[in-house]
Amino acid sequence: MDLEGWHRACVAFRVKLSRDTGVNLTAATCESLLGAAFQGEGGQEASLWRVPGIFYASLGAASANQNQTLPLVHPDHEKVACYCYREAAEVHKHPAGMRILAGCLFRGQGVTEDPAQAVAWYQKAADLGDVSAKASLSAFFLHGDARAGVAQDAARGFALLGEAVDQGHGVALQLLAQCYLRGEGVEKDAVHGVSLLRQAIATVDERKQTPR
Repeated sequence: MDLEGWHRACVAFRVKLSRDTGVNLTAATCESLLGAAFQGEGGQEASLWRVPGIFYASLGAASANQNQTLPLVHPDHEKVACYCYREAAEVHKHPAGMRILAGCLFRGQGVTEDPAQAVAWYQKAADLGDVSAKASLSAFFLHGDARAGVAQDAARGFALLGEAVDQGHGVALQLLAQCYLRGEGVEKDAVHGVSLLRQAIATVDERKQTPR
């Protein structure tokens, strides 16, 4: 993307953000934000623009995670982040955007807290194969959540964890082990539970030793 195209993109985003949320970013802040989104994806600008869902999800992360290396001092940065995740989720049907939007809704970050909507977005992301969404969704069913309007269904929660484990989700493996140890959604089996915990620990250790 040439410099002129970059400036046009920044202006377009500022206008859209202001129109939809009432948040007005300075030109410098907007350019820093978009630049951080690109850096978060390894600088692959072309692919980000070709896949808007990825772009907006990355943009949301850049805004949510502003720190000393990212001069985005803005009181509404969580609102901007949530807006970007919503764009990724609602407009571009990006599963990671759906999952992170769900987290924002559940915690009330940048948006009014709405646990029921959070569960709905976790479910949509899980239906699209997002492994982390499956792991998050499992907790609602394993224990139930009155605020989210979810009745306890330990068997369903256990099944979701199993799917996440099959897709290689390390935390889900630890949670699955706990299910066996406690007899949640499955017959209690301490021996198998301990075996799964050992597998989870070994997986963590292996990842720590793998060169990045």
